[in-house]
This record gives sequence, C-alpha cells and structure tokens, in this order.
Amino acid sequence: MCWGHDLVGGRLYQIRHHLFGWMSRSPSIDEKLRSTIRTNVLVAIGASTRQDADDFDKRYDAAKNLGKDLSQEELTLLYKFLDGSLGGHDPVWSQDILLLKGNICLSLLYDSGKRPPDGLGLQLKKMIETRSLGMEWRLKCIVSLGSYYHMKWKDDPDRLSNNERKTIEDFLMRLTKERRFASVAIMELNYLSTFFPEIKAAMDLHQGGDKMPK
Repeated sequence: MCWGHDLVGGRLYQIRHHLFGWMSRSPSIDEKLRSTIRTNVLVAIGASTRQDADDFDKRYDAAKNLGKDLSQEELTLLYKFLDGSLGGHDPVWSQDILLLKGNICLSLLYDSGKRPPDGLGLQLKKMIETRSLGMEWRLKCIVSLGSYYHMKWKDDPDRLSNNERKTIEDFLMRLTKERRFASVAIMELNYLSTFFPEIKAAMDLHQGGDKMPK
C-alpha cells in the first residue's frame, strides 16, 4: 500500500500524511550508482530526497522530462519503479503513482530519442503478464505497448526481421482472445493496422478475412 497525498490536496492529505507519512522509505540505491543518474530520474521515482518524494507536482514534472539518451542504469531504475520492484515505501498515494508511471512511459516513448529504447516493449509485456500489478496499470501498459510498436517500427524497412517486433505482434494478437484485455488490445491493433501491413494481415487472418470491429 502506498500512503500519501490525494490529487486535490487539502486537509485529507494532511491527515493521511500525519498518520502514515512516517512509514515512507526511500528506495535503496548504491551511492556510486546514484552519482551517475540524472536528477529528473531520481526525482520521478522518489529516490532523491524525502522532500522531493513528498512533492507530487515536482515528481510529475520530472517524470515528463526524463531526458534523451538514457543510460541502461537509468532505464533499469525506471523499469523497477514501473513494475514495483524498486523497493522502499513511496509516500504518495497509489493513484498518484499510476500518474507518475504514465508520465514515465510517455517520456520513454516520445522523448528518449529518435525511437523508444530497445527492450521497453518487452518490459511492458512482462508487466501486462504480472497479475500482482493490478488491472488498471496492466490495461494502461497495453496502450503503451501499442504506442511502442508504432514509435519503434514505423517507417523501419527492416522491422519484419526484428525478433522483439514479432514477439510483441504475437502477444497483442493473443490478448485479443483474453476477455479482460480483448477490447483494449483490439483498439490498439486497429490503430496499428492503418500503418503496418503485417498487423492488418494478422488481424484479417484472426477474423477469417474480416476486419476486427472498430
């Protein structure tokens, strides 16, 4: 459970923080590693200072502006925050954490360089498959996975030989057969089919030659 502040702030936040804020604990990060991580990454995941960890607005802005060309160490910390394995005890409310995670995904998808970082799609796939993360976040990850496919391989003539691309295509198609995920997966695939012939062909085959419903 994550304790902390609600989006409207005010008295409810003050009461929650007074009762439960003392329980928060920063994630443990080796100091030598910490010195190599840019500030916005540390702030976004609540690993800079206790004051910053309490400041949802500051973390929200940092999560939107992680920067380009993130190192593998920075990506690893962000992925651990996204999948809940970073450790510590975050002082902000669980719904706020979902907003932070959403901003981190947007930053990784659209601002981290010319294309999203290699392997982000597989991280999203892993989180969708992890039941303990909760349905709301897992459904958001499906939307992010569709965006990843689009941003990663649009106008890439060599994409058909890419193993990660094929894995994600097959995974999204499989989700259309799972009741909990089908509607979101179909929505993403319908969108992708307007850009990618391979997705359209897979959808047509799945439907016996007919288009999936809009």
